[in-house]
Amino acid sequence: MSFPSPPLLLFRLFSFPPPLTNYPLPTPPPQEYDILASLPAFRSFARNGVDASLVCAKSSQLPKLLAEELFSVCKHNMEKAYDAAWGWSDGAKRAELTHDAARYILVSEKRKEEEEEKAREGEEAQGAAAAAAADDSSSPPALLASLAANPSDLLAYVHFRFETDEATQRPILYVYEVQLRDEPKTRRKGLGRFLMQLLELAARTSSSGGVGLEAISLTVQDSNHAAAALYASLGYVRDAGSPCPLEEPEAGYTILTKPLPPPKQPLGAATAASAGGNGKSSATAAATDAGSSAAPSGKAAVAAVAAALASATVSSPAAAAVGQ
Repeated sequence: MSFPSPPLLLFRLFSFPPPLTNYPLPTPPPQEYDILASLPAFRSFARNGVDASLVCAKSSQLPKLLAEELFSVCKHNMEKAYDAAWGWSDGAKRAELTHDAARYILVSEKRKEEEEEKAREGEEAQGAAAAAAADDSSSPPALLASLAANPSDLLAYVHFRFETDEATQRPILYVYEVQLRDEPKTRRKGLGRFLMQLLELAARTSSSGGVGLEAISLTVQDSNHAAAALYASLGYVRDAGSPCPLEEPEAGYTILTKPLPPPKQPLGAATAASAGGNGKSSATAAATDAGSSAAPSGKAAVAAVAAALASATVSSPAAAAVGQ
């Protein structure tokens, strides 16, 4: 894989891509922006004291205030790291975040007052029409509108793009960065691991111009041992295009890739099979398979990742450290 100047992934899964002008991007193929459309069970994260909603968006859907919040979170987390490497640029980062190819998974804290109001309305409402209206308030458009109106509810986000590997011409999902708000309520909660596994599940069940995605790629800073351990546990391996430590010791980063064998059955059947287990042992076994270096293929891989998402918490020191 050929990435002229890839981003580096730092502690807390934060990445810092180089200035946009140094990172030539291929024209993205047609792609439905909502990669969670077929994964409604994973539109929420309710673990370890965090109660959040997830919604997908493309850059053109981000209201100005929300786009500025994404930028502010990134700047707070990453400005010092950029300055230590090549220097921070507000303009370059804003351009990158609002690029036409940018896609997002946005994680927002559920608002208790809205839930209480919804409950009151539900008690007062009569009939199916009122129930349907209440359900509609948790739809993706409503969630995005709520987050746009309350950008401070943002807990985390993933910036990813659908790209074509120039060396192999294979369609891939490239993770640009995973940003967690630097607050105690997002630390050591397993949110970073959850988002990485969710991206993998979505990538395994998405297509790029009708062609299945063949890999998910990212980069990690060599000094970030916790993140490297997490990615190894998730089955990522060094990419053929990664700098050789012996030839380029000054590079300081490693490109990681996880091949994605195509599923052999529809997503619904695979996720239903994984969610239908009656005991912890089946979910644990699937999660173990999802984290092994010998990644399962096809429908087994989809079911394993889905089960891991459904059952995993902060299960290892590496996962906990990366989520700090």
